[in-house]
Amino acid sequence: REAKEKKEPQDRYWKMHVTGNTDQAKVDLGHLAMIKAEREAAQANATPRQKVCHFLVFMPVLIFPPVAKAAESAAKQEAATGRR
Repeated sequence: REAKEKKEPQDRYWKMHVTGNTDQAKVDLGHLAMIKAEREAAQANATPRQKVCHFLVFMPVLIFPPVAKAAESAAKQEAATGRR
């Protein structure tokens, strides 16, 4: 019973947070909007070469998910061993 009483306010807060009704959620959404605006501005000011490089870096993740997953696991393994 005590665990249920303790969990109810947490669940209520989480539901409010997910819908954007808490102060912290509003701060988080504002921060994300600011980041999105910065990225859009950077993309608008990017040179064609930068756009192609961005495409080449991120496109394999979209086209070849298994390859991207293998590269990600290799990077994690190198980070774990301390090599770069």
